[in-house]
Amino acid sequence: MLPHALDVTRFEDEIIVPLFGFADRAEYYRDASSVHYVARVKTPTLFFASADDPFIRVHPHAACTTNPATILALTERGGHCAFLEGMLPTGHTRMTKSVAQFFAAALALSPGASPLAPHGWDMSSPYALRGRL
Repeated sequence: MLPHALDVTRFEDEIIVPLFGFADRAEYYRDASSVHYVARVKTPTLFFASADDPFIRVHPHAACTTNPATILALTERGGHCAFLEGMLPTGHTRMTKSVAQFFAAALALSPGASPLAPHGWDMSSPYALRGRL
């Protein structure tokens, strides 16, 4: 079965959907998406994503904008993972640096404070962090 699944769509249809008991790929996407859970997040959470990610097509813009515990850092480029930098990408990446900044800011907060307060971030738009990370 696997040798015939040469692209992601076929792999999902032939392996993931039957293996995990989904009716079809659409049901798998609905069930696997974090979009349905973002509104209930209470712990400061950074969603780091890229607009050119070939696998993740839907980002939680509205939920992250209305939930003060979440930040959506959506970059124009970065691919699916790691946000590698440079000709020979070794060491820290844009993602690891951004996550470290996020945790430093979250840990510096006093109890009950907004995770955005220390930096005065205006999160009225899901693109508010563009250029800050």
